[in-house]
Order: sequence, then C-alpha cells, then structure tokens
Amino acid sequence: MSPKISVIIPVYNTEKYLPHCIDSILAQTYTDFELLLIDDGSKDSSGVICDEYATKDSRVRVFHKENGGVSSARNWGLDNANGEWITFVDSDDYLNIEAIEQMLSNKGEDLVVCSYQEFGIDNRINKLDDTCYNRTSIIPKLGELMSNVAFMTPWGKLFKMDLIKSYNLRFAKDISFGEDTLFVYKYLLYTKSFMTQSNVVYRYRKTGSGLSSQVLEIEHALCIINSFNEIFTQISKSFGNGDFSQNYWSIINRVYRMSLSYIMHNANNILLRISLLRQIHKSHQIRLYIGHVRQYPIGLKRKIWIFLAKFDKSLYLLSIYSYFYCYD
Repeated sequence: MSPKISVIIPVYNTEKYLPHCIDSILAQTYTDFELLLIDDGSKDSSGVICDEYATKDSRVRVFHKENGGVSSARNWGLDNANGEWITFVDSDDYLNIEAIEQMLSNKGEDLVVCSYQEFGIDNRINKLDDTCYNRTSIIPKLGELMSNVAFMTPWGKLFKMDLIKSYNLRFAKDISFGEDTLFVYKYLLYTKSFMTQSNVVYRYRKTGSGLSSQVLEIEHALCIINSFNEIFTQISKSFGNGDFSQNYWSIINRVYRMSLSYIMHNANNILLRISLLRQIHKSHQIRLYIGHVRQYPIGLKRKIWIFLAKFDKSLYLLSIYSYFYCYD
C-alpha cells in the first residue's frame, strides 16, 4: 500500500545538520509516510548518513546521484515518490514533531501552506492565518500571499501528487535563483482550493548569506526574468482580478541587483562594463522596472543611477558612476 505522504529531502554536504533533520521526520506523530533522501553527489559523509538511516527504518529510501543541483534532486524525488501528498524539507532544517499530522488536518485542499520559524540568527516567526480559500475568495489576498516567503518556497507545504503528475510539474534545472518559487507558482495555476495554517510546523535555518553576496551572470539573469514574466502573465490571466505587481517587481528588483553585482565583481575593464550594462538594460522588463522604480521615493544616489540607466547613450557615464556607487 502506498504511503499517505512522501517527504523529499535533497541532500548535499550537510553532514553537520542532516541527522537532526532526519530524526525530526522519523519521530513524527503521524507515521504513514515515506522519506526519500536524494544524495546529490555529496562529497562529505552525508551519503553514508543517509544509508545508515535506511538500514534502521524501512520508511527511508535513499537515492545517490551525480551532483546536479537542488532542482535536479527534488525532481528525482518527485520521479520516485509514491505518496498521495508531497512535502519538501531542506536537509539543514527540521520539522516539529506534529508537523505532518497538522499539515494533513486539511479538508482536501489542493495546496496547504503552513507557518514557519527561522532559527540560527534569530527566532522570527512567519505566522499565517487559519483560512481556507477557493479560486474566487483568494483573489483579494493572493498578491499579498505570493509576496510572503512562506508561499514562495517548496518547504512547509503539502502538494497533491495527482496535480504534479497530471501537469508534469518539475523544478527548473536551468536557473539557480527563484526555481523553487517558480515551481510553487506553476502549481498554483492548477489548484482550485487553498489552505493556510497558523501551525508553526517548519524550522528554517537562517544562515545570514544575504542578497549582497549573490551574483547572476547576465544571460542567466535574463532567463530568470523571462521565466517570471511568463508565470506572472499566466497567473494574471488565471486569477483575473488579482494585483500581483508588488511581488513581480520585487523579484525583478532582486534579479537586477544580482546581475549588477556580477558586473561590479567581474568587469573592471570599462568597455566590458559598458557592454554588460547595455546587455541587461536591453531587457524590456528591466526597462519597465526602471520606469516603475522612478514612481517611488528613492535616495539621490539611486535617482542618479535610474536617470543614467534610462538612456543607452548614458551607459558610459553609468559605468563610471558604478565604480563609486553600487546599486543596492
């Protein structure tokens, strides 16, 4: 008999935290689950730890594969899962002991989104309301929910396997930023009912690696921008009256900043810097973003940046300005 729920954990070089993560799942008050550990080519002892747990508990299934990234590992889990429901856990996080039982207390909604707590740096709780929605009742709240981190990640949720199979939903393997959010948003297109829970079931390890340390090559950034433009276009059509602009521009802002960080880190030559700035600013969505940012109160340094970014002929000046001010 197939288990009620499949718990999928992508594993890569997390030997320090992995036992705590696995133990938190095996100790669940709800026991009808399978645990899929996808070892994505770990170079430390993570793979050995996975195998050791498989010998101790028949609910644990281990898969070893060449390193392909977290999306590849999650997809591997989806390809091998047998559960009616799917939930994802990152290997450096953990679940509360009643997490699965509480998540399954829904009334059969297509998507269940739960509250979570950060740990490692602080203990901030992201707490949602206990609310059930259909496609009509969620529209006034959907833009706000989609902007919430609890809604943008694959963990802390229940997904229906039937929907995932019916629409062949998978994580994008060609991008390394926002791929998890894209999966959730794509799944959202095919859901008819939703549930948010106030139960804090998931504990998320906050490491402190902030946006300022992330960079995106220009072609990669443009690929991400196009992917999000496509999914937001589909969501706008599917949920007609919703306002999703805040979340959309927030994502474009993050991608833009990371692409600029790449330029600042890798283009000391002024001609190369101009070329890369021209490449990112040719994007129609970036041009719209620049126009959008101008509508809001911003500091003088950013005003100068936005003014120079508006005109292709000003990119030489912008490249010089970027040596003194990095858009943040």
